[in-house]
This record gives sequence, C-alpha cells and structure tokens, in this order.
Amino acid sequence: MRNFILMLCVSAVAMVAAAQDFEVTGISVCKNVQDRACVEPSTTFPAATDSVWCLTFIKAAKEGKITHRWSHDGKTMLEVPLTIKTAAKTYRIWSQKNLHGLKGDWKVEVVGEDGKVLKETTFKVE
Repeated sequence: MRNFILMLCVSAVAMVAAAQDFEVTGISVCKNVQDRACVEPSTTFPAATDSVWCLTFIKAAKEGKITHRWSHDGKTMLEVPLTIKTAAKTYRIWSQKNLHGLKGDWKVEVVGEDGKVLKETTFKVE
C-alpha cells in the first residue's frame, strides 16, 4: 500500500511539472511584429486589414512545441505549429493570419503539446 501511495505522489508531481513546462505570460494581436514587439495592438480591426499577427510571451522550462490555433466565428481556420528552441525566462513567438476580409469574432488559442489550451485571446473584425 505504501508503494502504491508513493507511486501516486510521484505521478502527480510529474504531471504538475509537465503542465508547467510552458507558461504563457502574455498574448497580443496586432497589425505587425517588429523587433519582437507588437505594432498597433488592438482587439478590433477594420475589415480592410489584410492580416494580423499574434505575439505570445512564454516562460519555457524546456524546448518544445506550441500551436497558434486561429478561429473565426467558432470555426478553426488555421493551425500554426511553433517551436520553442530553448528554455528561457521570456520567449517570444508569433504567427500571422491573412483575414481575407472575414468580419466577425476571431480567437487565437495557444495550444500545448498535449493539446490543452494554455491561453487565448479574442479580437473582432468590423
């Protein structure tokens, strides 16, 4: 019984450690990314906007992968796999989405390697 409890404790610690490999500390949607910073961040963009960028700040305990999942009105439009190349206190990573004039509600989810949503942000195209 004692070994079983010890095994459960070790498994729980391993699961918590895995969940903390990547911590999203910030996420913004903007018109461009220059010098690893958002240019004109917003939550609302005019329909004439060709494309937007999602910049994500991650505290990374190890190398690995995340995905930016772009959705329009509840439908997944694009999944962009992104590689975290080194452990870092603050790692910046971004992706771009062409909007094709699609008005409505948009969402970008940061998805971990295990498929869990780590963080999300929303914006509107009017």
